[in-house]
Amino acid sequence: MTQLDLDPQNVRRLVIFRLGSIGDTVVALPCFKFLATRFENAERVLLTNRPRQGEAPVASVLDGTGLIDRAIPYDAGERGPLKLFSLFRQLRAERADLLVYLSEAGSTARAARDLFFFRLAGLPVAVGAPTTDDLVHARVDQSTGLVEHEADRLARCLLPLGEVDTSDPAGRSLDLRDDECAEAAALLEPISAASGFLAVAASAKVAAKDWGAANWMDLIGRLGETHGDLALVMIGGAGEHARAQAVLAVWPGPVLDLSGRANPRVSAAVMARARLFLGTDGGPMHLAASTGTRCLALFSGYNEPGRWYPMGPGHQILRKNVMTEIEPSRVASAVRAML
Repeated sequence: MTQLDLDPQNVRRLVIFRLGSIGDTVVALPCFKFLATRFENAERVLLTNRPRQGEAPVASVLDGTGLIDRAIPYDAGERGPLKLFSLFRQLRAERADLLVYLSEAGSTARAARDLFFFRLAGLPVAVGAPTTDDLVHARVDQSTGLVEHEADRLARCLLPLGEVDTSDPAGRSLDLRDDECAEAAALLEPISAASGFLAVAASAKVAAKDWGAANWMDLIGRLGETHGDLALVMIGGAGEHARAQAVLAVWPGPVLDLSGRANPRVSAAVMARARLFLGTDGGPMHLAASTGTRCLALFSGYNEPGRWYPMGPGHQILRKNVMTEIEPSRVASAVRAML
C-alpha cells in the first residue's frame, strides 16, 4: 500500500470517523495515538454514534487524553433525509482538510457509500476506508484458525499514513490520570482490608454473549470455596445492578457493587488494581486489558475467533459457539490456575 502524499503540517483539522462502543474505542487506541502524533498540530474531531440509553458515550474513553479535541455525536441508525442533512451541514461547517475512516464498514459497497456522502459534505480527501475486501475483512492465520485482531486490521487501513505499532503496550494504554486513580482508590476503600480482589463483569448487551446469571452464580460459588479471602468487585452499568447483586450474594468474602458508579476510565482504574478480571466479550474486558490486568474472558461464536480478544499477554480465553455450553467447573479451574 502506497504512502499518502500529504504533508501533516498542512492539515489544520481532521475528522476521525469511528463508530462503535466502549470496547471498539479501546481497541482503536493505538490508531488514535498514531494519529495524534502524526497530526499533532491539527484539531482532531471525532465523528461517532450517540450512545444508547444507559450507555457511556464513546468519547468518554478518550476524555482528557488529548487524542481528540472534541466530538460530533450523531444518530448512526437514522437514515432519514432530515437527519442526514443535519449531519451534512455540520460536516460542511467543519471545513476539515482530511477524513480518517477508522470504522468497520462491513462491505466495500458501504465504505463507498460513506465516502460519497463525506465528499458531498466537504471532505474530499480521505484515508483508512476499507475499499477492498482484504481491508474489510480480518485476515485468517491458517496455522491457528484465528483471525487478525481488529486493532491490526485498522492499522492496515492506516498504512497510507504510516505504520501503527499495535504491539506497544504504551499504545494500548488509557494513560489514566492521577485523579482517576484516586477516585478508584476511594471507591475500593470499603474492601481495602481484603488480600486482593477479583473484578467481574457478569452482564452482556448482546444475548449471544450472555453466559447467564445461573452460570455466573455457579462459578462464583465454586471460587468462593477456595478464594473467599479475596473480595469480589462487580463492574458494569447502572442497568446491570440486579444481576450484580445476585452474583455477589453467593460470595463468602467482602463484596462491592460498582455497577453504574464509575465512568469507563475510573472503572479501568479500578480494574488496574484487580488480581484478575472475569467477564465476557465486551467493554469492561477491553478496559481491564488496557491497564495490563490479566483477563479470563468467555467468548461465543458471535464474533470470529481472535478478532476481539483482549490485547496484551497473559489472558486466558474460553470459547464455545454457544456461550452457555461453557461449563462453570471449567471456568473455575482456569481461574484457579491463573491465581
